[in-house]
Amino acid sequence: MDKSSLFSNVELSPHWIAAGKNEVDITIAYGPSGTSVSYQYLHNLSKKTISLTFQGNAETYTVRQLLPDGKQPKRVNLDEKK
Repeated sequence: MDKSSLFSNVELSPHWIAAGKNEVDITIAYGPSGTSVSYQYLHNLSKKTISLTFQGNAETYTVRQLLPDGKQPKRVNLDEKK
């Protein structure tokens, strides 16, 4: 969701678990300005991990990740750091 203008403040709320999707690649763009936001979502069932990689023109990202029922995150990495 673009919470500002031209993707300067973006909220990502992937709910792909609820849709039964394990791998998704999304790009949203404002045509005339060339600004965009993309993300790649990967739910690895065997490793019990969720990976969300995002990029674009946003200055600020807020991420609200839906988890499987009854699960809590054990670890969160940002830019490959714990």
